[in-house]
This record gives sequence, structure tokens and C-alpha cells, in this order.
Amino acid sequence: MKLFRYSYRDAYLILYTLAMLALPYYMAIYTEPSVWWIVVGAFQSYLIANLQNTSLHHQSHWPMFNNNKLNSYYELLVSMPCALA
Repeated sequence: MKLFRYSYRDAYLILYTLAMLALPYYMAIYTEPSVWWIVVGAFQSYLIANLQNTSLHHQSHWPMFNNNKLNSYYELLVSMPCALA
């Protein structure tokens, strides 16, 4: 049974989503508050906006998984970094 409906390369979008979800937590835990947060925050906002146009957009047109439950869980996961912005 295939996990991905169309291409195994969709795993890139999943990894990208997980990275965008982890970035704010990494910043909060491992860095001291500084002016760099403004720079990184602006960059992260760009990445989250880009996420909405890649992973989320792709999922809305072509669900990635053969299993409908996995598609539902991934839609929740991909929405979480967008909510953190």
C-alpha cells in the first residue's frame, strides 16, 4: 500500500511544515530575547506565508495521502504554524 497518493516527494512539504512549526519553539527555548528576533520573526512570517501557498494550497487541491484520516490530520498539522503567526 502506498502512503502518498501521488508522489513520495510530498514528504518535502510535510518536513517543511514540521520545520515551520518547530522554529518559534526553538527560538523561545534556545535564544535570549534580542533584536535578532525582529529579523528572524520577519523571516518566519515570510516562511509561514509561503507555507500557506505551498503545503496548505497543495493539500487543498490534491490530498497527499491515500488515507482520508491521514489527510485530515495533516490538514490540522499544516494549519498550526499558520495560526502561530
